[in-house]
Amino acid sequence: MLLKRKFFGRIDYLTLLITAVILVFGLVSISSAVSSVTTDELSIFDIAALANTESASLQLIFYAVGLLAVAVILLIDYNNLRDFSDLFYWAAVALLVLVLFFGREINGTAGWFVISGRGFQPSEYGKVVIIIVLAAETAKVTQNKESGIDSFRDLWPILWRFMIPFVLIMAQPDMGSAFVYLFVMAGILFAARLSWKKILFFLGLAAAAAPLLWLVMDDYQKVRFEVFLNPELDPLGKGLQTIRAKNVAASGGLFGKGFFSSELLTQQTNYLPEESTDFIFSAMVEACGFIGGLILIVLYACLIFRILRIAFRAKDHFGCYLAVGVAFMILFHVIENIGMNIGLLPITGVPLPLFSYGGSNVLTTMAGIGLALNVHMRRQRMDI
Repeated sequence: MLLKRKFFGRIDYLTLLITAVILVFGLVSISSAVSSVTTDELSIFDIAALANTESASLQLIFYAVGLLAVAVILLIDYNNLRDFSDLFYWAAVALLVLVLFFGREINGTAGWFVISGRGFQPSEYGKVVIIIVLAAETAKVTQNKESGIDSFRDLWPILWRFMIPFVLIMAQPDMGSAFVYLFVMAGILFAARLSWKKILFFLGLAAAAAPLLWLVMDDYQKVRFEVFLNPELDPLGKGLQTIRAKNVAASGGLFGKGFFSSELLTQQTNYLPEESTDFIFSAMVEACGFIGGLILIVLYACLIFRILRIAFRAKDHFGCYLAVGVAFMILFHVIENIGMNIGLLPITGVPLPLFSYGGSNVLTTMAGIGLALNVHMRRQRMDI
């Protein structure tokens, strides 16, 4: 009994509650986006049955597996992960190499293994691995220092572990996932108090590398960027998704048209491709309006704040960097996905965490949240 109290009494239930609310909100939004049935044909008591679709049922399975992953992660002291970080890292690198040769191309990215009709994206699961590895390496550097990271000698073991998967992911090419890795590293280094000289150096390096990035981009990626700047260049082709995503979101007005409404543009066949994945935010805003979109953004802000709060209350550097990495992973996904839905950022295929349809990102995000909850539980010694 005492053991159970120690374990369950230290779980951050508020963070779990926020996560659950986002998951449920996402499930209803997915069901509405893919459903061909409207509330005009149903009574209010029948609406719940709409969740019994193939997409919603699969998403519920992903949620269940994600919650199981959280439970398993909570049972393991996060400090034990440091001992296996190299094993996790090289396994992830091996998968990223293999997928270049044996993977299948989906939506312009040759980064998928397809098993029994289901996609498996190594770069997605590698996000959790890179958080663990970069947190472990950064903790090695800073654990006995008060000044933070102030030399390239300190940075080198962190940078090369980042660069190998980053280059492999860019080779797929999957710029969205690659920039998630970059954002995670930036967040961890910021938490490690990287000196301002180094920050300015890397900003200058990034500015200098921008033209080189354009040279290595695939043609379809260049077109995406050009269309992002002016969707009207190709309104019936590459610019179609951007234009329609903005139209769908704007049509919701202040309070939206309601889930499963016959007035929803997403009820029209193929009006907005990927409406349950990449463009689920636009579909949700059409149904719930500006107010619904604002509520979701506030929920994400609360989740990220809670995880950062865990980070800066952690008992050691490794725990702090783990939680910071998770927070920055979620933050980048939210900014990029919402930005591309409303036309402020280029389309990259980055899903909205815990909200978009699909198993890979749900499991990755839930595993990340599990790591943060683990850090929270073990702020003090707990013998379990």
